[in-house]
Amino acid sequence: MRKILIPSGIFLGLACAAIAMWLGFGWPFDEEGKWPTTPFDSAAWKALPEQQRYVMVRDLISRNIWDGLDRNEVVALLGPPDHEASNRITYFVKRGAVSMSLNETFYLDLYFEDQDGEITRHMVRGN
Repeated sequence: MRKILIPSGIFLGLACAAIAMWLGFGWPFDEEGKWPTTPFDSAAWKALPEQQRYVMVRDLISRNIWDGLDRNEVVALLGPPDHEASNRITYFVKRGAVSMSLNETFYLDLYFEDQDGEITRHMVRGN
Protein backbone atom coordinates (compact mmCIF):
# COMPACT_ATOMS: atom_id res chain seq x y z
CA MET A 1 0.00 0.00 0.00
CA ARG A 2 2.86 2.39 0.81
CA LYS A 3 4.37 2.01 -2.68
CA ILE A 4 1.14 3.28 -4.21
CA LEU A 5 0.99 6.38 -1.96
CA ILE A 6 4.42 7.72 -2.98
CA PRO A 7 3.67 7.88 -6.73
CA SER A 8 0.25 9.34 -5.90
CA GLY A 9 1.90 12.07 -3.82
CA ILE A 10 4.32 12.90 -6.62
CA PHE A 11 1.45 13.05 -9.10
CA LEU A 12 -0.55 15.30 -6.77
CA GLY A 13 2.45 17.64 -6.32
CA LEU A 14 2.97 17.91 -10.07
CA ALA A 15 -0.72 18.53 -10.61
CA CYS A 16 -0.67 21.38 -8.04
CA ALA A 17 2.40 22.92 -9.73
CA ALA A 18 0.68 22.72 -13.14
CA ILE A 19 -2.44 24.41 -11.77
CA ALA A 20 -0.30 27.15 -10.20
CA MET A 21 1.39 27.77 -13.55
CA TRP A 22 -2.00 27.89 -15.29
CA LEU A 23 -3.15 30.51 -12.75
CA GLY A 24 -0.10 32.62 -13.58
CA PHE A 25 2.03 32.05 -10.49
CA GLY A 26 5.11 30.93 -12.44
CA TRP A 27 7.37 27.95 -11.86
CA PRO A 28 7.57 27.49 -8.94
CA PHE A 29 5.94 30.78 -7.98
CA ASP A 30 8.91 32.66 -9.42
CA GLU A 31 8.55 36.47 -9.65
CA GLU A 32 11.39 36.63 -12.18
CA GLY A 33 9.23 34.84 -14.72
CA LYS A 34 6.37 37.27 -14.17
CA TRP A 35 8.56 40.40 -14.32
CA PRO A 36 10.89 40.23 -17.31
CA THR A 37 13.46 43.00 -17.55
CA THR A 38 13.76 45.43 -20.44
CA PRO A 39 16.20 48.36 -20.29
CA PHE A 40 14.47 51.59 -19.31
CA ASP A 41 13.88 54.07 -22.11
CA SER A 42 11.90 57.23 -21.39
CA ALA A 43 10.16 57.41 -24.78
CA ALA A 44 9.27 53.71 -24.70
CA TRP A 45 7.96 53.99 -21.10
CA LYS A 46 5.68 56.85 -22.07
CA ALA A 47 4.41 54.98 -25.14
CA LEU A 48 3.69 51.70 -23.32
CA PRO A 49 0.20 50.96 -22.06
CA GLU A 50 0.22 51.13 -18.26
CA GLN A 51 -0.23 47.35 -17.93
CA GLN A 52 3.09 46.79 -19.73
CA ARG A 53 5.35 49.27 -17.89
CA TYR A 54 6.41 46.56 -15.44
CA VAL A 55 9.00 45.26 -17.91
CA MET A 56 11.12 48.38 -17.28
CA VAL A 57 10.59 48.74 -13.52
CA ARG A 58 13.52 46.57 -12.37
CA ASP A 59 15.97 48.42 -14.61
CA LEU A 60 14.56 51.80 -13.62
CA ILE A 61 14.96 51.00 -9.91
CA SER A 62 18.31 49.21 -10.11
CA ARG A 63 19.94 52.08 -12.01
CA ASN A 64 18.42 54.80 -9.76
CA ILE A 65 17.72 56.80 -12.89
CA TRP A 66 15.87 59.44 -10.87
CA ASP A 67 18.77 60.21 -8.49
CA GLY A 68 19.03 63.96 -7.99
CA LEU A 69 15.89 64.72 -10.01
CA ASP A 70 13.14 66.92 -8.66
CA ARG A 71 9.43 66.29 -9.19
CA ASN A 72 9.21 68.21 -12.48
CA GLU A 73 12.24 66.39 -13.91
CA VAL A 74 10.79 63.00 -12.90
CA VAL A 75 7.50 63.86 -14.63
CA ALA A 76 9.47 64.92 -17.72
CA LEU A 77 11.29 61.55 -17.61
CA LEU A 78 8.29 59.29 -16.91
CA GLY A 79 5.38 61.33 -18.22
CA PRO A 80 2.29 62.43 -16.30
CA PRO A 81 1.65 60.28 -13.22
CA ASP A 82 -1.50 58.22 -12.85
CA HIS A 83 -2.08 59.67 -9.39
CA GLU A 84 -0.63 62.65 -7.52
CA ALA A 85 -0.53 63.71 -3.88
CA SER A 86 1.42 66.54 -2.24
CA ASN A 87 4.51 64.43 -1.57
CA ARG A 88 3.97 61.41 -3.84
CA ILE A 89 3.36 60.52 -7.47
CA THR A 90 2.16 57.10 -8.58
CA TYR A 91 2.44 55.21 -11.84
CA PHE A 92 0.51 52.04 -12.64
CA VAL A 93 3.08 49.52 -13.79
CA LYS A 94 1.10 46.33 -14.19
CA ARG A 95 -2.56 45.52 -14.44
CA GLY A 96 -3.94 42.24 -15.51
CA ALA A 97 -5.74 39.07 -14.68
CA VAL A 98 -3.89 36.34 -12.83
CA SER A 99 -6.80 34.04 -13.48
CA MET A 100 -10.45 34.33 -14.36
CA SER A 101 -11.29 35.43 -10.80
CA LEU A 102 -8.16 37.28 -9.66
CA ASN A 103 -6.76 40.61 -10.82
CA GLU A 104 -3.39 42.06 -9.94
CA THR A 105 -2.35 45.69 -9.99
CA PHE A 106 1.12 47.02 -9.20
CA TYR A 107 2.13 50.62 -8.65
CA LEU A 108 5.39 52.53 -8.57
CA ASP A 109 5.22 55.18 -5.83
CA LEU A 110 7.81 57.96 -5.77
CA TYR A 111 7.99 60.07 -2.60
CA PHE A 112 9.41 63.60 -2.44
CA GLU A 113 10.77 65.81 0.36
CA ASP A 114 8.12 68.37 -0.50
CA GLN A 115 6.18 69.57 -3.56
CA ASP A 116 9.36 70.62 -5.43
CA GLY A 117 12.01 68.47 -3.70
CA GLU A 118 14.00 65.43 -4.80
CA ILE A 119 12.87 61.83 -4.44
CA THR A 120 13.41 60.53 -0.91
CA ARG A 121 12.22 56.97 -1.48
CA HIS A 122 10.39 54.71 -3.88
CA MET A 123 8.25 51.62 -3.57
CA VAL A 124 6.57 49.07 -5.80
CA ARG A 125 3.36 47.88 -4.23
CA GLY A 126 0.62 45.61 -5.38
CA ASN A 127 -2.36 43.59 -4.42
